[in-house]
Amino acid sequence: MQVRLKGFIKTVQKYERCARREPAFWKARDSLGNYLSGPVNPVKTGRTVKRFLGIWKSYRGRIGWTSLAKLWTPDLQRIAHSLSGIHIEDARIEELYQACRLYECLIQVQGVGGTNASKMLALGLPDLCVMWDGNIGRQFRKGYQPRPASVAKSAVTSGISRDALLYLEFLGKQKGMADSLIVQCMHQERLDRSGAISWLQNLPLREPNSVVRRPKSLAKMLDQYNYYRRS
Repeated sequence: MQVRLKGFIKTVQKYERCARREPAFWKARDSLGNYLSGPVNPVKTGRTVKRFLGIWKSYRGRIGWTSLAKLWTPDLQRIAHSLSGIHIEDARIEELYQACRLYECLIQVQGVGGTNASKMLALGLPDLCVMWDGNIGRQFRKGYQPRPASVAKSAVTSGISRDALLYLEFLGKQKGMADSLIVQCMHQERLDRSGAISWLQNLPLREPNSVVRRPKSLAKMLDQYNYYRRS
């Protein structure tokens, strides 16, 4: 899917003015931080994430928070910690793959599923991971193109599941969109790459009627863009 800077800006501005669910994301994020980078507290995590998922009406079945706490090994915690400072526009394929290892573990927990796994990842790693749901996933599959052989080989030989592989491809597509937006912004605003990224991240601050007026990562705004376009 091609993304034009003008359309992206317009869509983000519209979302910012009517984003009723957006405060719930930031409230949960400010409460938990990157909760996946350490031992998972089943009580605090369960209470906070359940409330967040409930706002999105994606908490449809009981989630095994205690099982998640047991599943979330020190190795997974180290992966989540290593991804804390990674932005999607700077991510290497190996880092996207590591995020999908976390995704694969989350979908093994009772009651999580693919939609909630992406939301839980985006909550912990909002600079890198982009949410999806059933509608966005179907749209992505519809326009899906065969992945490069190098990506397929690295994923398959590492034992990643088909579901996680599709999310890997989705993140790769989001990275491509972020890169395209940055290049377009560099030309339009006559900025270098870091200046263009900053210009884009501050879009919410330039919308006077924004529900949540704060800088946002490109990954977070791509989530807003995807959601508003399909809704």
